[in-house]
Amino acid sequence: MVTVPPKEVEFAKQAMFSRHPVVRKWPRSYEWFFMKMNIEHIWLQSWYGEVSAIAVEEYLRAVPSKG
Repeated sequence: MVTVPPKEVEFAKQAMFSRHPVVRKWPRSYEWFFMKMNIEHIWLQSWYGEVSAIAVEEYLRAVPSKG
């Protein structure tokens, strides 16, 4: 996890608040801030325990299914 740089904060706010609008109302005293994942490795574990490595580029190209 890395802190979101200043040039990306507006995008992070829009992404967070569009999915979780209640976060806007959290007290500032919580001192929360925006972070993002700096993905280096991905492993996919199947239902019964087998693990497969997934290329980061492949993961980032994936489109979630709407079903």
